[in-house]
Amino acid sequence: MWFAKGSASGSSPWPSPTTISALTPATWYFKVRAVNANQIESGDSNISSKVISGASAAKTVSIRITNPKVRKTRATAVYDVVRSATTGKWVVGRVVGSVPIGKECRAYYLSGDYYGVLGGIVNITGTPRSTTLVAHCGN
Repeated sequence: MWFAKGSASGSSPWPSPTTISALTPATWYFKVRAVNANQIESGDSNISSKVISGASAAKTVSIRITNPKVRKTRATAVYDVVRSATTGKWVVGRVVGSVPIGKECRAYYLSGDYYGVLGGIVNITGTPRSTTLVAHCGN
């Protein structure tokens, strides 16, 4: 979990639900990441905020993390990822293998609906130019 007030911030692995105590009056911002059983970390959640008001005693906020939507492969083609020579951004490269439809995708995405896939479930048929492999995924 990451939290911030102005320029001060902190981060720590906390279980869900979590209570952060002694918050001073201010607007506090929070985001979280999840780690699955394979120790793969998700991307950041949306940022949420909580206004703590009043000059009395410090306040406490409780945060509950709900399970994100699980994306699964919708097509069999698996692509490597390369840096564009013109923009410098990472882009979908060439087909380097296949994956069965319906396999769970990783939480990070490249662009649009291309999400990371675990190399262990990919049948590699060409030499990838990167260690990151992506496939067309959806809910």
